[in-house]
Amino acid sequence: MRTRVDDGAKPQWLLMKRDDSDARRGSDIAGEATTSVVSGRDMEGIAGDATHVWHSNRGARQARRPRKTIAAVATAAQRDRPAARPALIGRALAPMLASVGQDLPNGEEWTFEPKYDGIRILAFVAGGSVSLLSRNGNSKTAQFPEIVAALAGLSRARRKPFVLDGELVAMDGNSPARFQQLQGRMHATDRAAIAARSGDTPVAYMAFDVLLDGDEALINEAQHVRRAHLLQLLNPPVPHVLRISDSLTGNPTTLLRQARAHGWEGVIAKRKDAIYEPGKRSRAWLKLKVEQRQEFVVGGYTEPRNSRQHLGAILLGYYDDDGNLVYAGHTGGGFSRVSLTDMYRRLAALERKRCPFAKVPRTNERAHWVSPRVVVEVKFNEWTADGKLRQPIFVGVRDDKESGAVRREPISAGVVKRSRAVRRPAGGRRKASR
Repeated sequence: MRTRVDDGAKPQWLLMKRDDSDARRGSDIAGEATTSVVSGRDMEGIAGDATHVWHSNRGARQARRPRKTIAAVATAAQRDRPAARPALIGRALAPMLASVGQDLPNGEEWTFEPKYDGIRILAFVAGGSVSLLSRNGNSKTAQFPEIVAALAGLSRARRKPFVLDGELVAMDGNSPARFQQLQGRMHATDRAAIAARSGDTPVAYMAFDVLLDGDEALINEAQHVRRAHLLQLLNPPVPHVLRISDSLTGNPTTLLRQARAHGWEGVIAKRKDAIYEPGKRSRAWLKLKVEQRQEFVVGGYTEPRNSRQHLGAILLGYYDDDGNLVYAGHTGGGFSRVSLTDMYRRLAALERKRCPFAKVPRTNERAHWVSPRVVVEVKFNEWTADGKLRQPIFVGVRDDKESGAVRREPISAGVVKRSRAVRRPAGGRRKASR
């Protein structure tokens, strides 16, 4: 399947590899077969004698935007064989990203969905085989076996491959829970731990987009067209762990009040005519958060005080446009005993002598510097005038996001600005504001 990005980059390709009589599961054909069947030369010989070089004859002519293309061999294989290898994804085919909405969008061209508090997952499904990949390409297939089983069953029932985009969330009864409840499951690697936590923390996959539906590549179709395909693909009956993200009606202000009442992270606004732009942060999708929350990079930690174990606070930062790690503040709040131990284990393995921040911050206790690889999510009240976080609280570790991509986010239009408390004069009542 060929996709197109509008920034002048080369087209991206999604290869659907299917089983045949010569397939060997677990083999690396690209690593084993390094000799050309045409010339008999290996890769080094080809590189040293580049006599056959292909040149495009297109000139300056712009390539036509593909709409519905998929390799014919994959289509034929789907008809001829019931089994399939998992769909493969290159890191270039990343999820489309939403920009922070600094103004509330209005108009008939916009549709709205809940912003769930989970992890973004692309689900590649073909012939009963499933791959769950986070937005930075990390596999989450092993951690969520019930989602894999449900998608595999749906693929067999529909008799066609498909690629979904959605949010994997923890469930509290019949409602999506907060991100903290997902922490134990998303980082588990041991089979016994995965099995145990599957019972303790139920999850669901909230699908909100479909990129491939059988032999139809939908990336260049409008959002409302993809939505229609999604509704048809997940038309009941389907397993209860597979759900379609709600489509919300109403004005943005009312929807944001609804988001606060239901404990959502916010609301996502999408243009109905927008195509799917892989890997691009687009203004066609806007995230309207109801609280100040974002990712930060951990650049160090401080010694603990008194009876506290492991560490006192983690030192937080974000990258500016010049690639400098800017110090944003510290937090020791929000940790449980388990998460504090886990954080110390992660950071102790990354210790180094040199401070990673552009300017060495002053700390209340002795600081230990670490390589800036761990990404955490933090909620806070506001940014101070000198660019520091006010009352930051640790929410969880984000291994689904790359540290180098963390930037300071603008304030969302959905955030209610908190007014400062007015101090009462000594011995008197607080005066009413005029």
